[in-house]
Amino acid sequence: WGKDAEGMELGCLPFPMSDLLLPGETKTLHLFEARFLKLFEEATGSNKGRIVQLMVTGTDMVAVGCALEVEDWHPLDIGVQVKVKCVGRVRLTQVFLERGPYPTVLVEEYPDVPLDSEQQAMADRLLANTTSLHDECVDLSARLGL
Repeated sequence: WGKDAEGMELGCLPFPMSDLLLPGETKTLHLFEARFLKLFEEATGSNKGRIVQLMVTGTDMVAVGCALEVEDWHPLDIGVQVKVKCVGRVRLTQVFLERGPYPTVLVEEYPDVPLDSEQQAMADRLLANTTSLHDECVDLSARLGL
């Protein structure tokens, strides 16, 4: 992605925040609507397998999207099965909702700023606490038979 994607008008797949992909995560999608099949066709053609995961909260959009790359795909009787991978984040510089059959955006690179040692220590503590709480919840669920 990087600077190479800047200035490209890329197709978007809208998702609720609960489906946010983090860098490195993959998701398998079944695309069957004509508009998203067109998006897929353009993504795997002129856009070098690039799609933007557009995060939607109610009627609002988040100004940062997920940079997705098509890793694999298979035609189905109806539509196509597509495996995408999040390879980073991008800032949405322009959004076009009614230019075509699906939303498109212009993006710029959104690099993550490394944490300093104090911030990293805090993040490590939060991760340890969160992991411990998760383990306690799993244990409690098992004891309650849930």
